[in-house]
Amino acid sequence: MKNLLFAIVLLGSGLWLGGCSPGRFVAKELRRSEVLQKHFVGFALYDLEKKRWLQTHNADHYFTPASNTKLFTFYTALHLLPDSAPALRYAALGDTLLFWGTGNPALLNPELPPDTAVLRFLRNAPQQLFFCPHNFQDERFGPGWAWDDYPYYYQPEKAPLPLYGNVVHVSYDSVRQVFTVVPEAFSPFFRVVDDSLSRKG
Repeated sequence: MKNLLFAIVLLGSGLWLGGCSPGRFVAKELRRSEVLQKHFVGFALYDLEKKRWLQTHNADHYFTPASNTKLFTFYTALHLLPDSAPALRYAALGDTLLFWGTGNPALLNPELPPDTAVLRFLRNAPQQLFFCPHNFQDERFGPGWAWDDYPYYYQPEKAPLPLYGNVVHVSYDSVRQVFTVVPEAFSPFFRVVDDSLSRKG
């Protein structure tokens, strides 16, 4: 008797769920969700077999990609891209070595594992070195970058041959009252004033 009752409930549930289309179910959930009512949310559900949209909600609006999209991109890149990228393109013409950057941010970047292959190659080249920046046909900043983030370290300008990640790294040891600037060429532009670090000029 219990098995018969279980089968009837299971069959009834299956018929009820089968009669409820995914689009209507999602629309109802979108309307009822307290969390989604408090936030601006976009959603799109597409039927690949029937090639039609089952449900859309704010799907025609532009959204900044969420972290889950970035993680998926990162995961895909880890599996598809090789473990290294070219840092230079070059041409040896007699006593001249012309070289171009590829936009690879690893050269002298203190945030990444050291890679001395490029420096060793350039130091050991018997030719005169000439850097050509003309292969860079892009804007300094990426599309969609927030304008008020430009001065911060996490949004450096793009360049054909970024050195040190195109960022000046400054750290201050308050016990010894010394600061470290990488690259060192920028050290003269910083000073300690009243136990805080300031930029000259």
